[in-house]
Amino acid sequence: MSWLPVPEDSPFSIANIPFGVISTSKSPTPHIAVAIGNHALDLKVFTDDDGFSLLKEASQHLSVFQEETLNSFASLGQAVHRSVRTYLQAVLSEACPYPGVLRDNEKLRAAALIPLSECQTLFFQLRDASVRVARPRVGRSASSYQYDCD
Repeated sequence: MSWLPVPEDSPFSIANIPFGVISTSKSPTPHIAVAIGNHALDLKVFTDDDGFSLLKEASQHLSVFQEETLNSFASLGQAVHRSVRTYLQAVLSEACPYPGVLRDNEKLRAAALIPLSECQTLFFQLRDASVRVARPRVGRSASSYQYDCD
């Protein structure tokens, strides 16, 4: 369970939190995020505000969250992916061991947690499929999931 409300039917539960690419009207250049419920956690903003300060093993890789694609992050390998995902799951969990990082940090929550409906570009990579949040609707193969944010 997350302290952030997540609809029961959401493909973006705390167990999943897929990595993806977003852009917004305030930040039109695509950059990395994770999806949780009806929100994107902007990892560019999260990184800039020291959100990863308690994850020492990621400190040398934080520049990947400033990039426009997932390529550099993907090249870091499973150990880094697992470490970052586990840390983000802890930060977002109801029993959050790091409440000051995001849950109790109103300034960072306001800047980094973006409603999916406010994102202009959305593409999230699930562990076994891709999710494209699309406007207008885009036909997808049976192995992909389309999440309609309207």
